[in-house]
Amino acid sequence: MSKKSSPRIGFLHIPKTAGVSVAQAFVHELGADQCALFSDKMIEETFLRSRFVSGHIYLGDVARDAFLFTFLRDPIRQIASHLMWIDHYNLPKFQQELEGFPENVKAGIQEIANIDLSSAKSIDNYLQRHPLDSPLRIANLQSEMLAFKRQEVISMSNRELADLAIRRLGELDFFGLCETLQADMSSLFRMLEFNSSPKLFHLNSSLSERVVDHRLPDVRRVLSNYVQADQWLYEYAVNAKSRPFPRAKNPLFLIRMLYRRICQRRK
Repeated sequence: MSKKSSPRIGFLHIPKTAGVSVAQAFVHELGADQCALFSDKMIEETFLRSRFVSGHIYLGDVARDAFLFTFLRDPIRQIASHLMWIDHYNLPKFQQELEGFPENVKAGIQEIANIDLSSAKSIDNYLQRHPLDSPLRIANLQSEMLAFKRQEVISMSNRELADLAIRRLGELDFFGLCETLQADMSSLFRMLEFNSSPKLFHLNSSLSERVVDHRLPDVRRVLSNYVQADQWLYEYAVNAKSRPFPRAKNPLFLIRMLYRRICQRRK
């Protein structure tokens, strides 16, 4: 059974990339009883109960025969949104949810309450205290989730991480962009041979009462320091999706050719 014809669908939900909206479109299409959302595993057993499985799952942890896809987002917007999402757990009405996190993760969430999210220096200080081995994953998260298993993240340069993530991206059956969500979801539904158009809802947006304004030059410059690998990954994805490839050629060959061109431009 080929991946394209597989009735099983796996969605690697990278935080703050419109993933809840994507997942709910599948719930609307397939029915809630056929969808497992916020799963922590994507293995054979999870597909015994559900046709569609999604969760914050690293690509390296996936063990399945299924159609597999993800969505990426402009890295500056993604990390800004992620910081605001972390911050919202400090609001009194989310206290019960905060208490459900492991102590080391909860400490990182509570710490951000004392950070000035309008200050580039304050944001920089916070992110410096959450390095690669931090339990609260923030920097280059899109590349990290594509490149590794959750418990086997290793230190490497931004260039090496981006290159590894780009290679692993080629293992997916489809990837879309948050910025072209409607069009890419329509393409995905056609690829899956669904007879209807995706119904999208704007869901799970940041509930923080404070804002990380990524439009400010200083804030943008600081954030970019923590998503350099993601920026190279995103650049590759945008170029791969926008280039009109001839149908007659092998798509994997064309992806490799585009990848080499991007690498050459970096030198």
